[in-house]
Amino acid sequence: MILFKPEQLDFRNASFDEEAFNQFYECYFPKLYSYVYAQIRETAWAEELTGQIFEKVLRGLPLYDPGKGELTTWIYKIAKNQILDFHKSKQRQMNQPLEAQALEQKALEPGPEEHMVLREKQKTVRHLLNQLPERERETVVLKFYGGWESQEIAAHMGMKKEQIYVIVHRALKKCKTIIAEQNIEF
Repeated sequence: MILFKPEQLDFRNASFDEEAFNQFYECYFPKLYSYVYAQIRETAWAEELTGQIFEKVLRGLPLYDPGKGELTTWIYKIAKNQILDFHKSKQRQMNQPLEAQALEQKALEPGPEEHMVLREKQKTVRHLLNQLPERERETVVLKFYGGWESQEIAAHMGMKKEQIYVIVHRALKKCKTIIAEQNIEF
């Protein structure tokens, strides 16, 4: 992963190295989107949230203090908080009339024929992930949906890289056991 110097992207003065910005965007945006999508599971919302997160990251970049932790960890803390806020707002929307919810949902998602099989698989994966303990679930999501390397996850979680390998291995083994026990088909 390319290491960026936050001072290259000082947006307080609207001056930044355009090449550094492009590298920053190309490096973080796809991983950030995958991470968000893994937890939101709605394409339109994942795109919207990723944009909001990226905007917060870029606006807050001049305030980032490398002495307090890795840049990647800081970015994903912002993402995690934004996702939590999203889920809270979705809970408030649950109190809306059903017609309003249905219209909103229909406007955000593509037709069911296009994605029926994919949705069922995603539902199954979510079901599996929800059966894992929090630490294992977060590790798997960062690894496979966020595109993080084991070393990055280890730094983020305050562990050794070897511990991440073990956590991922055990989580996948648990998922295989659940699949076998519950006769889940993919």
